[in-house]
Amino acid sequence: MISARPHDNQTADGRLFLSLLVEFTVGGEKIAANKDVNVSVFYSEEYKPGKVITIKYQRNNPDNIVVVGNVNN
Repeated sequence: MISARPHDNQTADGRLFLSLLVEFTVGGEKIAANKDVNVSVFYSEEYKPGKVITIKYQRNNPDNIVVVGNVNN
C-alpha cells in the first residue's frame, strides 16, 4: 500500500473512511489502483502506508480491486 488518507466526511462513529492507493504487479506490469474503503478503528493499524494487504482483482481489468480483510469495500 502506497498511500492511505482519510476522507473529509467521517460520518460513522468507530469507522474510518479511507482512500487507498495500492501498487502491485500483474504479469510483470506494475499497477497502481485507488480504492475507497471503510474500516473499524480497531483495525486501522493494518491500513497504513507501507503495510502489505491482500487484494483480489479481475484479470481483464486489474484496476478493479477488492481489498480482503477487516474492511468494507
